[in-house]
Amino acid sequence: GICDRCEGQLYQRSDDTPETQRRRIVVYFEQTAALIEWYGKKRLLVEIDGEQSISMVGAELLMAINERRRINAGHETVGCGNDRHKVSL
Repeated sequence: GICDRCEGQLYQRSDDTPETQRRRIVVYFEQTAALIEWYGKKRLLVEIDGEQSISMVGAELLMAINERRRINAGHETVGCGNDRHKVSL
């Protein structure tokens, strides 16, 4: 096929099949959704609209990082208490 926007040749990845898409959705609900909820409850989740321009997404990322640094000022690390899981900011 041909792209309606740029008239380039369309192609399909070998792993882009209905079965692969179904599996990705199952994995999302089994693994990713639970992590989003867990991090959200811990107030460690920042949601950024990826539909914005690249510069806006970058600016929001920097703001989120700086806010996390401000919150953690005076704290050496962020983590659960297990030294293997701590992340320095």
